[in-house]
Amino acid sequence: MKKIIGFALCISTLHICFAQNDAILTYEDNYSDKLGTGKVTTIIYESQNKARVESTNAQTASAIGTPNTASQNILIYDFTAQKETHLIASQNRAVVMPFLIVTTENRMMSMMGTDYVVQTIGTETVSGYHCTHYVMTTTSSKNKNFPPSKKEIWITNDLGKGNLYFISPYLYIPLGSYQATKLASAGGTGIVVKWQITDPISNQPHVCTLVNYQPGKPRKDVFTPPSNYTVAEH
Repeated sequence: MKKIIGFALCISTLHICFAQNDAILTYEDNYSDKLGTGKVTTIIYESQNKARVESTNAQTASAIGTPNTASQNILIYDFTAQKETHLIASQNRAVVMPFLIVTTENRMMSMMGTDYVVQTIGTETVSGYHCTHYVMTTTSSKNKNFPPSKKEIWITNDLGKGNLYFISPYLYIPLGSYQATKLASAGGTGIVVKWQITDPISNQPHVCTLVNYQPGKPRKDVFTPPSNYTVAEH
């Protein structure tokens, strides 16, 4: 019970401490591994208590069939309601659900004793921004064969503070999740400028960086489903 109360207090405190960021952030991840080469472009819109994520993978070579370009379902986050909306373009449907990462964290922590350890490495300049370098390690207390995975994350306070951490391929950590509280408690309350993981297949670094930061309020309609979409609660 004490842990639950403490976690709730952490979330409440974070809602107060995080300044609301109004901006459009563009990230690029140029990859090359045994499965193919290409570039993933991810655009994150943030405004007050909302965020939107668009991500497109443009392959230039593929070990599995012909190279193609594919987009992830657009995600819309509501940090007040603690819910996310998945826009399924092929079906003109908008599926609303509680933060998926929170549900996954709770299940993994219960089943496998999963936890996240955040280490502060030091300060560095990345892409012209003053950043703090963090390493987040995922561990398991119930599975001794579980290989610890590490994510290196560079966060800056030069651009204010946001509500969404982009920390590895297609992994967006919203305010209110356990991993977000771990990063924030370590001092990482700003904007992610760079992340790096080691590809498990090629054993090569996989790096993504912030390539454009456009301050200002995005249009309000980017945070709502299109009018011709059917909205369903999950």
